[in-house]
Amino acid sequence: MSEVADQIIASIKPHLIEDATIGGTIKVDMGDSGTIYFDGTSAPASITSADDPADATMVCSAETFAGIMKGEVDGIRAVMTGKLAVKGNMVLAGKLGNLFAKS
Repeated sequence: MSEVADQIIASIKPHLIEDATIGGTIKVDMGDSGTIYFDGTSAPASITSADDPADATMVCSAETFAGIMKGEVDGIRAVMTGKLAVKGNMVLAGKLGNLFAKS
């Protein structure tokens, strides 16, 4: 387990919408900073640091992912500038924000 991934999970978990689903799984691979695994197949979605296969995998730094979750980094711009790569179901990856309450 990675301390960085665990800190990110702890910071975003309280913002999960209880009845939100996205119909799939998403893994965020942050390299040495660890992984974050979202299971949005049922409500409430779960967030763990598992490194399991997923329907969509987002590859980026911990800083980029934290910025995306805070709304400070635009995910599309991050893809276009090479800061974020998406493997698998790109449409599903784009739905990640649907699991969280807007702040």
